Amino acid sequence: MTQCQTSSDEDAPLLSVDPVLWTGTRSRLRVRGELDLASSNLLEEALEGELRNERRFVRVDFSDLTFCDGSGLHMLARVHARFDLSGGELRFTRVPPHLTRLMEMLSSSRLLDSSTAAEQPPPAPDDDGRATVRSLFA
Repeated sequence: MTQCQTSSDEDAPLLSVDPVLWTGTRSRLRVRGELDLASSNLLEEALEGELRNERRFVRVDFSDLTFCDGSGLHMLARVHARFDLSGGELRFTRVPPHLTRLMEMLSSSRLLDSSTAAEQPPPAPDDDGRATVRSLFA
């Protein structure tokens, strides 16, 4: 488990990234807490580590993500592009509604190719009502 501590409460990490499983070129990570300017480098380093270890097909479970700001979204877009360049695939699963809305709002921004994003169907909800976002940043 990898953690980032940025609050005054030393016992409560604001972000943790936990490997759930990995095999060959595939892995799954679970993200918990707040993804923001202070903590986004932690997730970026974990995802870059997956690429370095030749795990190019990664799913990130965001079911326990409580907050995400613009810097977190920007980092996700950058890393998603690196996975695409490597011939891999980065998927975000169990995305909370607040993050799904932010991703949808940014689909027409300069960060994303709006023509590609407009062609994508809306994310389908998982059983718990959370979305799986496959290629919103494509």
